[in-house]
Amino acid sequence: MNRYHLAFDVTEREEGFLWDDTLEIHLVEMPKLVKLWREKRIGFGDDEVVEWLLLLEADEDEELRKELEGRAMDNPALQEAMEKWEDLSRDPNAIREYEARHKAMMDRLAAEAESKRRQQVKYEEGMEKGMEQGIEKGEYQKAISVARKMIAKGIEEQMIAEVTGLTIMQIQQLRS
Repeated sequence: MNRYHLAFDVTEREEGFLWDDTLEIHLVEMPKLVKLWREKRIGFGDDEVVEWLLLLEADEDEELRKELEGRAMDNPALQEAMEKWEDLSRDPNAIREYEARHKAMMDRLAAEAESKRRQQVKYEEGMEKGMEQGIEKGEYQKAISVARKMIAKGIEEQMIAEVTGLTIMQIQQLRS
């Protein structure tokens, strides 16, 4: 899909009715937008929000920044936005606030990733433990089955214990 902007409505799952026609969720895939712009498959004139969205990426993209600076000559609102952006970029307090928000977001993402990793490890450990218990139970059931057959053939308890690994007491319980 080459669309960088997706809009979603909230609908009820079973009956499919629209919950609220004023509530929409918009997803803008910035990497896709920048790629489309670089490939000249989308331009500033194609959609009025394109240059505003690309402005968000201009700080880290020299080519894009220069293109927007050129466009700002004919667009006072864009020029003002770019000037404010530069002012904020020079303000140490604004930079610290941005870095603190960015760090908090990265910490949250790292904590979520670590939590998922731990859950996966616990899941795998639980599966492994369950498999081991299942194998042990199966081996025990097999030993019981063999012991019952040996008891039916009149084989001595000591021999049954050696073959099956069951205790004499367990074998005696099977006899009763």
